[in-house]
Amino acid sequence: MASTGALQKRAYVGDVTALRLLPNTSEQGNPCKLLLAGIGAQLHCYALSTGELCLAEHVLEGARVHGINARAQRALTTEESVKSKYLIAIHGDRIAKVYSLEVVDVAQGSCRLKQVFALGPFRHWVLDVRLLGQAERSEDPGATPQGSKDEPELDLVAVGLTNNSVQIWNWRTQCKCFEVESEEHSLLYSMALSGTAIDDLLVAAGTIFQGVVVYGMPGEEARRRQPDGGALRAPTLHRLLGHEGSVHRVVWDAAGRRIASCSDDRTVRVWQVHGNDDHVASAPSMIDLEADSVIYGHTARLWDCYLHEDILLTASEDCTCRVWRLDGTCLASFQGHQGRGVWRCEYDVAANILISGGADSSIKLWSLPSLPSAPEDRGCIAGGAGASAAASLRGDVEELTLTPPGCEAGLMDSKSEYVRAVALLSTSELAVATNRGLLHYVSIDKGGDVVWQQLWENPKGGPLMCMSVQQDPEYRCGGNLCGRRASTYSLLLGDAKGHVAALRLEDVEEGAEAVPRRMRAHDLAVWVAHDTRRVLDAFWGERGRLGDWELFTADPVGQLRWWRLPAIGVGSAEEDPSLLGVFGSPFRTRVLSVHLRRESGLLAAGDASGNLVLFRVPAGSAAAPDSAQVHETEPVAQVRCAHGGAKKARAHGNTAVPVVHVMPGAHPEAGTVRTGGRDGQLHTFEAERCEGEDGAVSWQLRRSGTQQAGGIVSVQLEQHTASGEHLIAGFQADDLMVWSCTHQREVLRVNCGGWKRPHALLLGPNPASQACFAFVRDRQVRVWRSWEWAAMRGGDEGGAVKAPPASIHMCFHGREVNAVEILPPPPRRHLTAVGSPEVITGGEDGQLMRTPYTGEGTVEERSGHTHRAEGDVRGAVGAKLAVQAAQKVGEHCSGTAVRQVALAPAGGEGRAWVLATVGAKEALMLWGLTWGEAAPEAGGEAAPVAGRGGQLRSQMLSERARPAHLGHRTWRQEGGAAEGPGALESDQRYLAVKCFCRGDWDSGNLLCYVITASSDAALTLQVYSTVSQTWQTLAVLVHHTKPVLSLSLLDEEASSEPSMYSRLDEEASSEPLMAQDAAAIPKCLDRRCVVLFSGSTDGQIAVWDLSATVADSAASVVKGGTWRCATLTPAQTLTQAHQSGVNAMHCAAIAPGPQPTKEAQEHEKQADRTEDGEGCRSTGCAKAHGPQSETSRQIDVVLVSGGDDQAIRVTSWGLQRGPPHGGGEVRAMIAEEERTPSSSADVVTVTLLSTLMSPLAHFSALRGIWTDGDFVMSTGLDQRLQIWRLSATAGQAGGGDTEMQDAVPIQLVWLQKCMLEVLEPSDLCVYQDSGSSSQEYTIAIVGRGMQIVSWKPFKMDLS
Repeated sequence: MASTGALQKRAYVGDVTALRLLPNTSEQGNPCKLLLAGIGAQLHCYALSTGELCLAEHVLEGARVHGINARAQRALTTEESVKSKYLIAIHGDRIAKVYSLEVVDVAQGSCRLKQVFALGPFRHWVLDVRLLGQAERSEDPGATPQGSKDEPELDLVAVGLTNNSVQIWNWRTQCKCFEVESEEHSLLYSMALSGTAIDDLLVAAGTIFQGVVVYGMPGEEARRRQPDGGALRAPTLHRLLGHEGSVHRVVWDAAGRRIASCSDDRTVRVWQVHGNDDHVASAPSMIDLEADSVIYGHTARLWDCYLHEDILLTASEDCTCRVWRLDGTCLASFQGHQGRGVWRCEYDVAANILISGGADSSIKLWSLPSLPSAPEDRGCIAGGAGASAAASLRGDVEELTLTPPGCEAGLMDSKSEYVRAVALLSTSELAVATNRGLLHYVSIDKGGDVVWQQLWENPKGGPLMCMSVQQDPEYRCGGNLCGRRASTYSLLLGDAKGHVAALRLEDVEEGAEAVPRRMRAHDLAVWVAHDTRRVLDAFWGERGRLGDWELFTADPVGQLRWWRLPAIGVGSAEEDPSLLGVFGSPFRTRVLSVHLRRESGLLAAGDASGNLVLFRVPAGSAAAPDSAQVHETEPVAQVRCAHGGAKKARAHGNTAVPVVHVMPGAHPEAGTVRTGGRDGQLHTFEAERCEGEDGAVSWQLRRSGTQQAGGIVSVQLEQHTASGEHLIAGFQADDLMVWSCTHQREVLRVNCGGWKRPHALLLGPNPASQACFAFVRDRQVRVWRSWEWAAMRGGDEGGAVKAPPASIHMCFHGREVNAVEILPPPPRRHLTAVGSPEVITGGEDGQLMRTPYTGEGTVEERSGHTHRAEGDVRGAVGAKLAVQAAQKVGEHCSGTAVRQVALAPAGGEGRAWVLATVGAKEALMLWGLTWGEAAPEAGGEAAPVAGRGGQLRSQMLSERARPAHLGHRTWRQEGGAAEGPGALESDQRYLAVKCFCRGDWDSGNLLCYVITASSDAALTLQVYSTVSQTWQTLAVLVHHTKPVLSLSLLDEEASSEPSMYSRLDEEASSEPLMAQDAAAIPKCLDRRCVVLFSGSTDGQIAVWDLSATVADSAASVVKGGTWRCATLTPAQTLTQAHQSGVNAMHCAAIAPGPQPTKEAQEHEKQADRTEDGEGCRSTGCAKAHGPQSETSRQIDVVLVSGGDDQAIRVTSWGLQRGPPHGGGEVRAMIAEEERTPSSSADVVTVTLLSTLMSPLAHFSALRGIWTDGDFVMSTGLDQRLQIWRLSATAGQAGGGDTEMQDAVPIQLVWLQKCMLEVLEPSDLCVYQDSGSSSQEYTIAIVGRGMQIVSWKPFKMDLS
């Protein structure tokens, strides 16, 4: 019997399927609440106040945790360190288990979990489990030993099953007490149990007939007369009718008097039933009840609900959680999850916090006192039914309406008085500019009283078009942003006649604390900035060392002027601002955003038409003596077309760019430009300096990343808080919305009518509870503010109130994950700490994410708390915390789904990699991934992330649509390919991709070769040059008539074992990949072997030799020349390798085997004469090639493939360089003068050596497979991971007969398997640390979630 090795499940990242708050009693003295979460087969325990993970363990095998029930116990253990103890019942699939959880120290994350009882598997699925107690027992106040008869512990477990029955078990004696069946014979979708003992146990069962049946337990006398082996019948108390869809969830309130159910019909219904004080025996006969409340508002199915007093919480497939009153009024709507929806919700009554868990693996906390108002409940605080409940939920939220002086109702004209601009000075102060040139100061006291004060009137008599506020540095970080008032404010005002005024606002009496506050304005400067043009925008710049300010003004035709304002002092300024520069946009469109970074001298500006321009500002710019002497500066760069064309493209389409920020770049003279537009996207551009051959310097803006701003349609603000939280503010329809990119959740929502109105926003350190928003609506200024002052008092006023974390579990893909690759860590010699690999994933949600894999032990092992008692589950099956929080690499273009990803090394001594991604709409993207040291902290020392040796940086290199000249295949309605009229154009997508590189990342001279397989059966070889930043199509691979599902690539240059190939071409391996002389490039590349394997839906495998095409085209591509597309045919084919689609394949090079005899050569010749190639079809047949010449070189390759036929096919191939021999034809449509001649040694002869099929390797279709030549690992829709060993043993191989006795057959030996928690597995990737002697394999499986499995073979396996 083969040995199995050490197979261990690590972390699972996926759906959060269960949530439960542990009860907290004062006598336990536990100041911190604990939250239990079921994620896959794991049970996680979190400290709610800090978000720290205290425990993560596997509790079920081959099943997900679907429900958790917990009851507090007294800490009866003799250990004084145990602070509290809980009894926990969990269930999933057909299994139920009872665990004991001991909390030692919550602050240090120390918990102990021990299994005490296991039930199942049952014949039916378990829907609910509840812990029950028996009759009261006398309690000894002293600490009694565990297990004594006087111990006041819970003894019974009630298990609800899908056949509408409940079983009662005694977990101490491990025997079943009795079973109760409902009179209603029906299968169930949901069930909820209520009660603390048998006598008051009630059952609410959601049946498949769209109703809810309520019944209780028979009396004690009836239970005694239970027939042996039979089940008691329970009479139905109530039948709850009204739902028009499947009842997905049923819950009881805490008192057991009401039931809430949510359904497929998008409604939640609440029924009033009897309470715990009503005895079952005296209950009335069966009554059909109609719902007391029917609540509708979600746009998709409801998955969960929570009922507490008069408040109802719901979780839906539309990725929102809502808070309702029982009259149907929506108090709040929370948006933050993504993907397939929110599965579970929980409510912390004491802290007033809503907890939600979704399909994106995140657990989010929503603080209800600062919850945003939903459109259905505008102004519910003011009065009306349920006003008190709304006010208690919304806390310190205020909504004020301010009427400006002189603004009258009626029609408006150019002379009417109305608000042109509004600015928030603090949470209680506003500045308002009007159409008649007036500046008002508005003060709001704590009681809500409003005082208007006119501060200034435009001496030029024109309307005030814009206003910008600047705070003194000492108040910018700790003053009004924390809700307090600053002593002074500086304002910029621009009017309709080209004038700009700089004002200083200060108190009338210095140091006065008068309420309301009285202010006065000082004219610092009033000057003509744009002659007779209107000043539409004014922007504050940086402050100089001498106290002077820099500012910018913009006119309607896209001209920017750069000014220096002298040091701001008290009183009027004696000198006017001096002009430093004039910048003209070629688009002649109004500029909306400006940012200058003096360190790099880069000035970026975004306009109202979606354009982004970059200017170069010389260091130490001096003011011109006369503005007429300042010439307009042209931009040095604009946003290029994404596809490399000559036509200029806009950064954000036709939408405006209100946000621009220039950040430091990789080099002192470079920079990174971040933009936000009204298309709801954030773009990142790299400003790069280029030198031509003639020494001329040019600049370019290259887009390196795109990010969706949550649900925001129009981005207006991007901000980072002091705690590092990344916030985006903007508008969605009529609402202002603040989105947290850090926690992937909605923070704030206020209805205002949209962005086309004057508005101002102020966010504090905790924006969920500290925000102020002012906007104009119906000619009135409205202020919405939510500011919890207690959270800002600090230590001098009793200590700061720390807000709970917004998210306590990592956010992952919300939809199916289609592809996975594992990025190896950088070489250890390049970093100060040991690195760790990163798992790269792409999914249906269009996101690319990277998850660091640490492979470390459990929380207790890493924190030093390694105490283990007998029966602890933290043994061999203990869950390892193998992953850290996932981070986003980027988003696929146009939000298209990611179908497949491919990684290729790009030089840099293992620090640089290229990632190719493909998906829907035939979108192809290239990304650059580079390892580097972590950014230094304030102390100057490198601070790598825990468990990682460096920081992984990602940037988008290019994106490309399908080349237009290739066209699309069209299909007739019968399904055959066709040309001409009558054919139907199909929406194609890429199904597979592989890539490899030539050159070096550090030198900037890199060629990225990409092979794509489209759904129209087209295979294309393309190349991208980082020098010219252009794409070229090198070849079209013609053979398949059905879509290609999988690709596998053998690239001799990128082999992870270079010593294997060093004997093949010592001369070429000693030369650099990219020489400075372009003519020398083919010389070092023409002897690299590049072979591609492709598998299609008809079960056929084709082998392609790309070596000559890659070598011949290299020189032309590097020189920037045009390469005419070639047409290639396969070097070898294998028909009917599988009975249906080849879903996955992988190849690996192996050491060449013994040479076959003359009979083997004759067999190959006979097979070659077979016209349809069916000589390769039979299971276990073998081929061989002739003996090698002295100059020929051979590589043996093993290819494993898996298909829809549940089989694994293993084939070995011989790759021999030399003259063509029995291979496919290569027809290149290339002009002789445009191609570099290649020698006959560039042609690779591909020969099938042997083939083996293992039928029924899985119980369902295979989706992922991998091999290194020694072992094979596979997964399929049967949710299993299987491990096999490849061996070359004489005799029968895996049930297949070998025809040639001289060729050594391959044997596939099964070693081990395990059940996965990932539903519908779609891909698999394996990583092995070549620098480690442990021989441990790290396996990543993706589907609906991701799971990491480690496997370490025994020595006998390796032998």
